[in-house]
Amino acid sequence: MKLGLRKSRLRRRYGRMTQMPLPFNRSITNVLGESRQIEKAYSGGDYNCPFCNYAAKASGCENPICSASLNALAHAETARPRFEQYQREHEARLAEEARRQRDREISKNYYEESRKAQATRQNEVEQEAHRRGACVRCAIAPLPYGAPKFVKHRGACPKAGR
Repeated sequence: MKLGLRKSRLRRRYGRMTQMPLPFNRSITNVLGESRQIEKAYSGGDYNCPFCNYAAKASGCENPICSASLNALAHAETARPRFEQYQREHEARLAEEARRQRDREISKNYYEESRKAQATRQNEVEQEAHRRGACVRCAIAPLPYGAPKFVKHRGACPKAGR
């Protein structure tokens, strides 16, 4: 008997939190005139606000920073410029982040290409030094910015001790 009572109490407590299918297509319009469909609704008329994903009551969203909140809708003439400014700033931040990401990709590609070019140039110089019988260390030492020097030493390479 206690087990049955406990199950019904849990059902009463958590039953209203289960997601219910929407019986109709309901949408919410914010201060800026944008309209979005409610995707999650619960029994009792509660839903997740499509603009801020805040748990909203049947009467409306109570999140103070949401553009579809009851306060923003009640004072639309004063709230609209603030939300328009926020939206412009948000779009500018997204554009700046996209530009920075594009610049990072460009510099990454440039770095990889220059590393590959340096590696192929170094391989070519090493092969030429071997072909001529010259010191490989002395040939590739000035390489990134200068011209290679093909030197044949009589003894040990002076750069070997560095």
